Amino acid sequence: MKYYIKIAPQNPLFFRKGNRFTKGKDTWAESYLLPNPSTIWGALFAKLMADNTELSKKVKNENLTNDKLAEILTIEDIMLYDGTSFIVPAPSICLKEKNSFSAEYPKSFINLDEEGVISSNNEIKYIPSHDGDYTESSTSYHTYYENLFESVSKSNLIPSERLLKQYPKIGIKINNNTGISEESMLYNTDVTEFNENYSIVVEVEIHEDYKFKEEKGFLKLGGESNVSKYAMMDSKRYLRIKNVQKFDEGEDNYTDLFAMYFKTSAILQNNELKEVLEKSNFKIICVKFNGSFIVGGYDMKKNCQKDKVKAIGAGSCYIVKYNEKTESKKLKELLNKELNTVKEYQGFGKYEIIGL
Repeated sequence: MKYYIKIAPQNPLFFRKGNRFTKGKDTWAESYLLPNPSTIWGALFAKLMADNTELSKKVKNENLTNDKLAEILTIEDIMLYDGTSFIVPAPSICLKEKNSFSAEYPKSFINLDEEGVISSNNEIKYIPSHDGDYTESSTSYHTYYENLFESVSKSNLIPSERLLKQYPKIGIKINNNTGISEESMLYNTDVTEFNENYSIVVEVEIHEDYKFKEEKGFLKLGGESNVSKYAMMDSKRYLRIKNVQKFDEGEDNYTDLFAMYFKTSAILQNNELKEVLEKSNFKIICVKFNGSFIVGGYDMKKNCQKDKVKAIGAGSCYIVKYNEKTESKKLKELLNKELNTVKEYQGFGKYEIIGL
C-alpha cells in the first residue's frame, strides 16, 4: 500500500553526522542540515511498529535482515514541499562556479577524459559547477519541474536559507539513572529549523498487511527525538504535482548522453557503479559529487554502533553515455535492472535520468 506522508517539524532538529563523538571529550557535535534518508525511514518504521503490535513483536523476536526490512517498508522518494511545489537539491553540475568564464551548458565536454572518471572541480572545465569551498548551509535547491541544466544562474536557484535555517545550540549529557546533568559534559551542535510552510514529503510503500492507523499525528525525528507533525497527503494531489513537475528529459526524449542525478544521498560501494554500468554498455564520462560523508547510527536492539559507510551527497551527478540513442524512460528501466544501491529501501540512491 502506498502512503504519501508530509512531515512538518515543530521544533529545531538535530541530525548528527556519522563521525565519532564522545560527550565530555569532544565539544562540538557536527550535524547535517537535513536528515539522512535512513533517519526518516527509522522514524516512520518506529511509528509503524507503534501502530502494529504484531510488527513490534516480530522485530523484537526475529533478527531481520535488510532484505526482510525492505519487504515491510520502502521509501520510494523524498522531497521538500512548500505547499504547491516539490523542491529538490540542485544538481551539482548545473551550479555556477564563481567568476566562471561561461554560464552556458555546452555538450562538447564528452571528450574531456577518454580513460575514466573525473572528479576534480578544476578538471571539469566546461561544466558550470559550484565553488568547491561551499558548505552545506549554502546548498542550493531547485523546483522539481524547472529545466535544471539551463538554470545555471544562482538567481534561478533557491538558497537553503529560504527553506530552513541552522544555528548553534548548547547541549549537556544527562545521567540516565538520576536524570541529572553531568559535570563537564557540555557540547555544541547545529540544529535545523524549517521555515514556515516548508516540510518534507515522503513516498512510502508498505508491502505487508501493516498500516498507519491515523491520517495525521506525531512522530519523533532526529537525534533528540523532537516532535514532528505528520499528515497523509492526498494521493491525487501528490501525483498531480509530481507528474506535472517532471524533469526536463531533452527535446526528443531520446538520448545516448544523460545525467544520473541523485535526488537523495547514495551509498555506492567502491567502484561498483562503474563496473555494473560498463557491463551493460553504459560508460561513465565524468562525475561531480555534491560532497561526501559518513553514514553511521546506533543499533538499539544490539546496543552498539552500526557499521559506518561512505555516501555521496544529494545533488551528485554522473554523466553517462549509452551505446545508442534510447528513450529516457527506457534508459532508466535498463539501469534499474542492473543497479542495486546500498540501503535503497531506506530512501538512499533515488535518482532521475536527464537527457543532455
